[in-house]
Amino acid sequence: MESFRIIRVNELLKRAISDYLHQHFTAESVSITITQVKATDDLKTADVYFSVYNPEERNAAFQFLKKVRNVIQYGISKEVRLKFTPQLFFVWDTALDKAHRTFALLNEIDAELGEPEAESEED
Repeated sequence: MESFRIIRVNELLKRAISDYLHQHFTAESVSITITQVKATDDLKTADVYFSVYNPEERNAAFQFLKKVRNVIQYGISKEVRLKFTPQLFFVWDTALDKAHRTFALLNEIDAELGEPEAESEED
């Protein structure tokens, strides 16, 4: 169970990283969304989960984030007052992939069933 402090720090880091990206790297980060941050209890490291609107841009976004990781760490260390600024590790957020797959399966089921709601409205 995460402590209330870690939950608050995670949310603070998420906002700070997202704001820093969109203020300093406007062209490159337009399609990148920071979805979640999970810092360790000692605040030495943090996994930063991200997603992009177009899944084909995932590798380009990951390479960009890896390239500017140190710049982001330094930038947020000036904005966020913590004893240690965690070392950031960027991770692709698979939750959106699972959600897209779930919606695709639901659409397939609706198509196979023939949408009974439309038939009941005609009566």
